[in-house]
Amino acid sequence: MSSLEDIQEFVSEHKKTIMVSVVILIFLIVIIVQLSKDHTHTRLYDNQKLFYNDQQILVGFEDMPSSTENIRFTFSTFIRVNNLAGNTHWNEDQSLKKYIIDNFGSPNIVFYRETGIVVVEIAFKNDEGVTEMYEFNLEHFPMQKWVGVCIVGDDRIVKIYIDGKLFTAKKLNTVPWISKRMLSIGRSMKNFNGNIGMVDYYSRALSDKEVNALYKKRINSLPNEVLTYEQTEYKRKKNEERKNKLNKIKKI
Repeated sequence: MSSLEDIQEFVSEHKKTIMVSVVILIFLIVIIVQLSKDHTHTRLYDNQKLFYNDQQILVGFEDMPSSTENIRFTFSTFIRVNNLAGNTHWNEDQSLKKYIIDNFGSPNIVFYRETGIVVVEIAFKNDEGVTEMYEFNLEHFPMQKWVGVCIVGDDRIVKIYIDGKLFTAKKLNTVPWISKRMLSIGRSMKNFNGNIGMVDYYSRALSDKEVNALYKKRINSLPNEVLTYEQTEYKRKKNEERKNKLNKIKKI
């Protein structure tokens, strides 16, 4: 067995060779990591907050690069729809659609409180060049729990997945229209008063297996319990009261 002195001597004699080897090893690790990275993927949002009143998060178009082959995309998110009373503060008529994802139809996810339906909207241009929407109704949408919604576009074929499993698929009459404007997660004064948990974008069409794997990976990181609308409002009002008291004290 080599003694400590022998090891130290060996290191001293081969110091330069060892350093070069370490640098090469680090370089190879960096290359492997870069090669294994999915460059078509962007995580647009990494939280699980409640979207109500004026809350929204804007994402630039540059963070959602287009596919290099035809029109292909994948949007994945998690939605927690709260079972709220009609007298909840909605900012505007509760019968109007409330926005979960607003991407000018590329795509949109909206909620209708009166019917409890979540709708996926896919924009297209009609013969007159006017933007219209294909609608996918996600009826009987579960409430008070996290639900994974994934939208996959592969040219004219659009697939909708719920909790990692294919829910519906349709071949459209024309290719979807792709917006080049800012995407809004939630929408100020038009929110659905529910939670949005994580938004992933891919500039390619994920396979069934990939969609299911992404769902399983993300769902495990979401909390089982979240603050309700009422609890969030109570917390907000208490914070405002504290701030007002502090401001009064400072003025004295």
